[in-house]
Amino acid sequence: MQQLTPLGCELPEQGTGWGGLAEDAWARQTKKVGLAMMLRKVILRLSKMTDEEKGSLAKFEKQAMQKVTDATEWIIEHPTVKGMAEAIRSTEFGKVRGTHGEDGKYVVVSYQPKMAAETMSMPHLRVPPLRNNTNIPGGPHYKKMIQALIQSRLPSESPDCGAAIDDGDCYVIGDGGKHGNQTALLAVFTTDEGNSLSKVHKTLYAHYDEEDQFARWSGLSLYVRQ
Repeated sequence: MQQLTPLGCELPEQGTGWGGLAEDAWARQTKKVGLAMMLRKVILRLSKMTDEEKGSLAKFEKQAMQKVTDATEWIIEHPTVKGMAEAIRSTEFGKVRGTHGEDGKYVVVSYQPKMAAETMSMPHLRVPPLRNNTNIPGGPHYKKMIQALIQSRLPSESPDCGAAIDDGDCYVIGDGGKHGNQTALLAVFTTDEGNSLSKVHKTLYAHYDEEDQFARWSGLSLYVRQ
């Protein structure tokens, strides 16, 4: 058995083996050490900054915060589809409508499983499963969010509310790199009665080059069994 560990990281006892609680405990330690090393570098760099550099950084932080404020709107998640639809409908972004056509401008609605949840261990590397199961905490999160957005495009009292996908909306749904979910991803585009909504869909693939993959894994210490 050979163990490669970051400095100051205590590994779980040998008897627990590879996997289970041992793996989770080691992963948490590794993540803590990695973050601590990164934070130390940032603090060291900040301590060496001149007054002019600090002034420039403060100005940049203010501009960045303003950009984030202008481009985001936060709402509290509601337990029901109708409650979530009303919350979206009441926001400024919820009032934006796209235009359909060859030269149209669409509203892009993105749902990414890897951003909607977090794995129990090694979340910086592992992709969480699709949150669309009634038996897991939070229930069918994916279905609720998609149907809430569809219903938010018209007033709740309208008889056509949730009866069709808005012509100016373009949904971009990720699978987190886990193929085989296409049926589940498309199945939520339905009315309250369960009728499938008319839609056109295409499958797109995102490819990562070797440099991107290496950047993701570099800095990760390994626990090797021999």
